[in-house]
Amino acid sequence: MSKFNEKFQYIVLDTGILVSYLSKESTAINKWLDEKIFNDELDICVICHKINLTELFYIICRKLGVDKTRQIVQTLNDYIYFCSNDEIYEIAGLIKCRYSISLADCFSIATAKFYNCALIFKQEIELNLKLISQIKNEFNTKIWILNEQNGEVEISQ
Repeated sequence: MSKFNEKFQYIVLDTGILVSYLSKESTAINKWLDEKIFNDELDICVICHKINLTELFYIICRKLGVDKTRQIVQTLNDYIYFCSNDEIYEIAGLIKCRYSISLADCFSIATAKFYNCALIFKQEIELNLKLISQIKNEFNTKIWILNEQNGEVEISQ
């Protein structure tokens, strides 16, 4: 955990955000991420759970193959802290017990709760604003949803 110190602001990125960023499918979201998150002038530490890394790996692997995926993951390790804390699994399990969302999404939410920081999702059909609101309230988490509309990024908090 050498990347952790008090000068950083921590943020969790969900797999959908990373897939979007790496595939460059949303230029407005990528631009926003470059300015607000992956900006070397900002003291931001990005955190993801290794379950989300697994999800990212198989999604990229299906598109680009194993060797290219390994290279991408190696590069990501320089920019993202991939955690696997034992305490997070129980929080993720409680979320999965209560809500019918993907296990990887549960781990993103649990990671944000554990580290007491915000989580950024890309807007998904599965995660509507009402559901997100319920999860935020029940698990006391900060969740932001990024959505691209007409080339602009909208953030729901």
